[in-house]
Amino acid sequence: RQLFIKHDVSAPRLLNHIDDYNSGVVIARPYIHSKGKNLVVLNNKQELQNHWRNGWYYSEFIDKVREFRVHVGHSKVLALMEKHNPNNGSIAWNRAQNDTEPFTRIKQAGADDQNLLSVLQEAIKAVNALGLDMGGVDVMLDKDGIAYVLEVNTAPTLNSSPKVAEMWSKYWQWLLRINSKRDHWDFLVFKKAS
Repeated sequence: RQLFIKHDVSAPRLLNHIDDYNSGVVIARPYIHSKGKNLVVLNNKQELQNHWRNGWYYSEFIDKVREFRVHVGHSKVLALMEKHNPNNGSIAWNRAQNDTEPFTRIKQAGADDQNLLSVLQEAIKAVNALGLDMGGVDVMLDKDGIAYVLEVNTAPTLNSSPKVAEMWSKYWQWLLRINSKRDHWDFLVFKKAS
């Protein structure tokens, strides 16, 4: 998250100290976590003070209305998948914790129609901010349509759908066709086809 902030990636604000707390809900997670586990909701400053410990990070809670997994390779979106709201009050919208349906693929035309360009751009920026070539980026949208990056998964599930598996396969084939390092696509000059 600190690298996200440094590289102007939209992400929930981090609390570096208890005194950074203003109001509202705070999410606590250990530095190392997976599959929506070890996610603690702290509702006020007293709960934050009682929980505060080394090896955890604390960030503001964003009331999301949608969440996505954006598969990115060399600054290109390989696939856009939407996570399903478990409708059980859980903050974690993942299959490991909620046994929800598989993610739903959103095609490029659907991303355009739903005005999801900011989701795609923030995902690419996040992978680049970490100096990675690829990753599965979890991005959420709030009610105002603002995209926030939660994390970049360096070992995302590559077969969550046949299309995701196909796109990762094409990506790896593209990487292996030459013996030199591939350049990243400059997504900042990308223009939507008219």
